Amino acid sequence: MDPEEMKSKWNEINSRLENIEATNARMLQHIKFDKVKSAQERLAQQYKRFCTILPMLGICCTFNASRFMPIGIIIAFIAFFCIAAVTDYYLWQGIKSIDTATMGVAEVAAKARLYRRRHHQAQILLAAIIIPLVTALFIYANDYSRMGIIAGGTIGVAIGLAVYFNMMRSYKTMIAAEADDL
Repeated sequence: MDPEEMKSKWNEINSRLENIEATNARMLQHIKFDKVKSAQERLAQQYKRFCTILPMLGICCTFNASRFMPIGIIIAFIAFFCIAAVTDYYLWQGIKSIDTATMGVAEVAAKARLYRRRHHQAQILLAAIIIPLVTALFIYANDYSRMGIIAGGTIGVAIGLAVYFNMMRSYKTMIAAEADDL
């Protein structure tokens, strides 16, 4: 094999390698896009579920509490569930509005950061409402109801934390795509 043949073979192999690298880069982009899209879909589905379930849960709690709670506390319960449902609706619509096909990676990450911050702000507001409400509920309840409040609260906090960490992982996936892109 003379040097010219070697050079042409080398160039042929080099061009094939560049094609393979380009194909791999495109496949990696598709995988990253799919991860962000599925994280976005999971978040939108959870927010949709919450804004659907919360009003029903609020009605059930209000009916249950109306038997032995003052009207002010019942109104606060209704306000809590309304604020939670409206916030989840806002977050659902916001997450749904992120278009990963047309928006850049930085814009998707910025919107994900915005909605994650809004999520945390809503949690702080709702915690400020629910802690005094549960305390009042505990004070007005009888012994059996107090045991139910403790058991339900423990189970609710455990489930809530699991859902919260799952949602934060989805946000992290959406935001991490920006760091991968750099």
